[in-house]
Amino acid sequence: MPHRQPTPLHGVACAPGRAAGRLFRFVPVGVARPPGPGEVEALERAVAEVRTALAPAGEARGSADEDLTALADVQRGLLADPLLIGRAREAIQGGASPVDAVEEAVVAAEAMLRGIGDPVMAARADDVRSLGDRLHAALLGQLHPPLPPWPVILCARTIPADVLLELAVPRGAGPRPVRALLLERGGPLTHTAILARQRGLPVIGGLEGLLDRVRDGDAVLVDGDRGEAVLHPDREAIRRFHERGPLRTDRPASALQQWANIDLPEDAAVARRRGAAGIALFRTDGLLDRRGAAPPVAAQADAYARALQAWPHGTVVIRLFDDPGTGPLGPRGIRALDHAPARLGDQVEALGRAAARAPDTHLVLLAPMVTSPVELDRLAAVVAARWPADSPPPIAGVMVETPAAALDLDPLLDRVAHVAVGTNDLLQLTVGADREDPAVAALLDAEHPALWTLLERIGQRCAERGIPAIVCGALAAEPRHRARLASLGFTGVGVGLADLPGSASPQG
Repeated sequence: MPHRQPTPLHGVACAPGRAAGRLFRFVPVGVARPPGPGEVEALERAVAEVRTALAPAGEARGSADEDLTALADVQRGLLADPLLIGRAREAIQGGASPVDAVEEAVVAAEAMLRGIGDPVMAARADDVRSLGDRLHAALLGQLHPPLPPWPVILCARTIPADVLLELAVPRGAGPRPVRALLLERGGPLTHTAILARQRGLPVIGGLEGLLDRVRDGDAVLVDGDRGEAVLHPDREAIRRFHERGPLRTDRPASALQQWANIDLPEDAAVARRRGAAGIALFRTDGLLDRRGAAPPVAAQADAYARALQAWPHGTVVIRLFDDPGTGPLGPRGIRALDHAPARLGDQVEALGRAAARAPDTHLVLLAPMVTSPVELDRLAAVVAARWPADSPPPIAGVMVETPAAALDLDPLLDRVAHVAVGTNDLLQLTVGADREDPAVAALLDAEHPALWTLLERIGQRCAERGIPAIVCGALAAEPRHRARLASLGFTGVGVGLADLPGSASPQG
């Protein structure tokens, strides 16, 4: 993964608070043919659709959210304003397309409101823009993209306040899906900023052109108090950021999402039915024969595709061949770069082919038994050489299961966007006891202080970077450990199918 320089971003402080995380570009996707010139009926249908959508937005929550009700009232009033919708109708009658006509009317109304010189009226210009975006979405049949299953820093042109409320609500007992907003437009007096402040959600506005400068998964630090952010932060930027005060990670055990560990492609669908948040670990070693040989590329691709296709818009973490039978000190995992390079390259190509057959699934390529950033760089070179050009790129992940990786974690985090912690190997390597040898089984104590010192380091480092960190292994399946793991900054646990919330379901 190429290293990029830290980039400071300076915008408008709209809502206070500080957050770290990975960016997600919130860009609506059009699914309908844009209406052509002169289609006034298309505008009328869009107005009716937005008016209908606004009514329940304000009334369903009633007094529980007076701000949202007020926003709905404002936008319903704008829909009836002849200076806005009337101007759009005139433009269509003059030969403009409905999309262009709405844009022309919105730009004119924005200019008028901003020209008054009153900050409050300038904020209402953002309400006009929000309504314009709603009308555009209705005209184009636009859909909002689904959020990834981990918390994100949302990057958007603008976000209507009611959409923000939907996005900011935690999923069940899990963490809030949006940690902060970076917006190209907007100021501190907009309804979106007001609602964000009430909910403790940091917001920076006025970051013109940001969507064109960032990619999904980019690391970012957000300081809503100062209206400043840092894109691609390095260790020094992270250190300065945390000198202003630690991020809170005192979350309850219920905030940990439960992901599934699986061994077979067919298990992915079972895990989804049983309520898993995603696939934490697809152990691909089951595809190897007794001699460690892998199936042909096409057969591997079929197996991986079945798992990926079971999780559209979800996340499937696929671990590269690990060969655990060779022992913790043998040629396992990433060491295949030297001991089985052809097999590793074929697996990467097969994963790339499978990704092309499930483009809506987030595929994390997880490197096991890593001890050095050099190993990740060499793996990245294999991916660059063997990954099909027409396949969506994988998300780089690392399995932290050696003390070397845990103690020198920062260079690894510079190169990945996902972390899984293999507590079984981490424990046996930390205490120097083979987990397969019953003679030393008593040393494999999950309460060992050295193990938790390493876990604390991993959890906090990942939380600082906003990198999802999922704990796998026997320790993750023990409910008594989850509150402690959550407090350290971990975002989830990977458990077996039998330990998922819906494991008693007859569907499984």
